[in-house]
Amino acid sequence: MSQRASISNRLSEDAIRCCLKKRAHRIVGEDDRVRVVEEVQVDGGRARIDMLFVGEFTVGIEIKSAQDSLSRLPTQSEAYSRYFDYLILATDEKFVRKALEILPEWWGVACVLHTGTRLALRQVRRAKPNPELNAEFCRFRTGRRRQ
Repeated sequence: MSQRASISNRLSEDAIRCCLKKRAHRIVGEDDRVRVVEEVQVDGGRARIDMLFVGEFTVGIEIKSAQDSLSRLPTQSEAYSRYFDYLILATDEKFVRKALEILPEWWGVACVLHTGTRLALRQVRRAKPNPELNAEFCRFRTGRRRQ
């Protein structure tokens, strides 16, 4: 494969974002109340998560396309871990192995693949409930304690 063909097959952040929106029901379940919010600032504006699915639970999604790097992922992970019930990294396959080393085990990891004319979302690691959620923020957001 030529370098030009390889570059054209790399997925942009917009393509990954579109793929995630189309598959929201697979990520958060069949909840008609789910809203998708993009570019959500957290931590007093010091961090911004790419997508947030809001329903019965919050699912924060960080996107790393092939053109990105993982250099900020450790600090992003730390910031996001205070605010969302579940967290998922949606990334190009070239980052999967390194991301699994960086992220806490309860973070989900999904690989977005280009399969001919379609995009496919492959779950590498299922997201688990966030054990680091800031209890004070949770009470403020929901008006109740997290179970």
